[in-house]
Amino acid sequence: MTRYTEFGLLTEAVNGTLVADDYPSEMSVGELETLYFTVTNREQQNKQYTVVVMLVSTNDDGEATQRARLDSFRNEVAAEETWRQEHTVAPPLRGERLRLTYLLYYGAAPELPTVQNSYRELHVWLDVS
Repeated sequence: MTRYTEFGLLTEAVNGTLVADDYPSEMSVGELETLYFTVTNREQQNKQYTVVVMLVSTNDDGEATQRARLDSFRNEVAAEETWRQEHTVAPPLRGERLRLTYLLYYGAAPELPTVQNSYRELHVWLDVS
């Protein structure tokens, strides 16, 4: 049996259901947007997870030039269970094509969380004025 963890990002539709669609693409500094991430444990045993939410500015080569850690969450998830976390994003950086990034780790996150050292990664692109 394959062991893995599902990682998803959701928004709330007009009718109140959660959907993997209609992500924000334009915001203003300090504007609030509510999003939800999900972690589904398919590892066949209880697992401790950490999710770090970052806003990352990149250059034309895709290298990070500025990072802002927005939040982090930690939870133990039983086998075959899903952790759904509501949270609010308020971008502190201005710029075009900023990456709103979600990094998933087993256990604790490292001192400097990056896409390269995460177990799973999700992102959406934002223009922030």
